[in-house]
Amino acid sequence: MIKRLSILLIPLVLVPVFSGCNDGLPENAVAKVDDRVITREWFDKTVELNRKKYGPKFAGDDVAKQRLVQQKVMDEVAMLEAEKFHLKASDEEIDEQVQKIKEQSGGEEQFQASLAESGVSMDEFRENIRTWLLATKLRAEVLKEMPQPTDEEALQFYNQNKQLFMNKSYEEAKSVVKAQMIEATGGREKYYMIWLGKVMNSHEILYAEGFEPTEEPFGQTSTTPAATPAQ
Repeated sequence: MIKRLSILLIPLVLVPVFSGCNDGLPENAVAKVDDRVITREWFDKTVELNRKKYGPKFAGDDVAKQRLVQQKVMDEVAMLEAEKFHLKASDEEIDEQVQKIKEQSGGEEQFQASLAESGVSMDEFRENIRTWLLATKLRAEVLKEMPQPTDEEALQFYNQNKQLFMNKSYEEAKSVVKAQMIEATGGREKYYMIWLGKVMNSHEILYAEGFEPTEEPFGQTSTTPAATPAQ
């Protein structure tokens, strides 16, 4: 199975997030985000997919399992927030990504074989792509509000770090200077993570016993979509 396809089929991002635990969840739930239930069936299937990718050790790693559920929670929050922004992922956009992945897989036959090997249906695969598209659009919307360095701040940074800019003048290097300033303070991903951490508080998030977060999150929280189709 090619690496690109395996990323789409087996999402795993090891970034935890805090929230509450509640025994009043539906019997088949490992967690719940507002009215979205994350089922035990989903959990068991995803654990098996990750076990195939990462080996038998994953199946016995409770922390990895907790993080798997936490990641799914973050994905659900991102989807709810995407709805607030009225973001959509059209069938045409999904079709385009599916076609790209088929080509990278070596064609239709290899693509279908990879799906069958992983036990993932085409509907599930397309849903992963839809999640990625919406999360990508959401991130872009959030980053529109990210404060940018002023020209004065950029010039000061340039003067203090001229060796980084290959003898280019400030005007020549201006865009690069501002980009490096953003990365030096944690970058766009950190800004998005902090934003998402804040909006988590506006949702009711419940975990079944044994699935509640156990680790401090980085910054606030983060999400990486289940699918990362080719550009």
